Parts: sequence; C-alpha cells; structure tokens
Amino acid sequence: DVEIIHSNLPDYIQRVRAAAPELPVFEGEFNRGRYTIILQGVYSARMYIKQANERVTTLLERYVEPIAAWASLLGEPYPGAFIWTAWRWLMQNHPHDDICGCSLDQIHRENMYRYAQAEQIGTVLVRDGLRQITHHIDRTAQPGLPVVVFNPLAWERSETIEAVLPFDLD
Repeated sequence: DVEIIHSNLPDYIQRVRAAAPELPVFEGEFNRGRYTIILQGVYSARMYIKQANERVTTLLERYVEPIAAWASLLGEPYPGAFIWTAWRWLMQNHPHDDICGCSLDQIHRENMYRYAQAEQIGTVLVRDGLRQITHHIDRTAQPGLPVVVFNPLAWERSETIEAVLPFDLD
C-alpha cells in the first residue's frame, strides 16, 4: 500500500507543501542548536584531511589487506605487523576534533604526517604483495617479457589498458 515516486527536490517540496500547508516556514541561517552545540563549518573544514582519510582508508581496505591475504594464501609471509602499524597511524587521526578539521593548525599538520606514514607503508605493502603474487604465476607459456595486469575489483573486466612500459633496449 505504498506508492514510490522517483522525483527531485523541488517537486518533493511542492508535494509536501500541497499535502501539509499548515507546516511552519523557517527562514535564515540555522546555526544554533536547540539541544546541542553545532560546530560551524565542520562539514567542509579542512577538506584535504577528509580526502587524505578516504585515500588512505581505501588503500588499506581495498588494496593492502586483500593483496596481503592473497599473497599469504600462496605461501608468502603475512605482513601483519606492518599492516597493524599503518592502521594505527590512520586511526590516530580519528578523534572527533581531528577528523572534523576544527583543531589547531599544528594538530592538523600532525594529522597529515600520520596519513603520510600510513600511506607510505600501504604503498610499499601493495608493491611488495603484487611482486610476490607475480612470482607465483607460470610465465613459461609465452616467450618474451611478461606483463601482468591486476584487476582490484571483484568482477571481471575487459577494457583495453594503455600503459607506458620502460624497456632497456641495449
């Protein structure tokens, strides 16, 4: 007994006003909380911190962890201590005022240092893990120098890949 309408915000507002014309209208800037403090500008404050957090979190979740697990299934040592260290650097940036970007400049410089540490560890772990995995691929079927392409997604892909490969022609 529910009707779902795919719409947009202006049409939605028009329908709400037509269905409930007695609703009060509020105007102006809503910057005072009735029951709690509202931190001004927190959603857009220091966007570079939020971007660094997303980049490093994605690196650890979507690349480091799966590649390390895959390599360990092939018999390579699992780099648990390094992964733990990278996560620790990242999580040290997650206290409320840090991730919101509403602390002192010095604190946020330290945030960026911790993101850099976690990202550096993660990047090396991905590189090393992919190298370990490629050593387990049978490359004897084709002569010449093999090129291995990794698909980080959970589904097959068939796009054409363009890459610049440096070769020593001497």
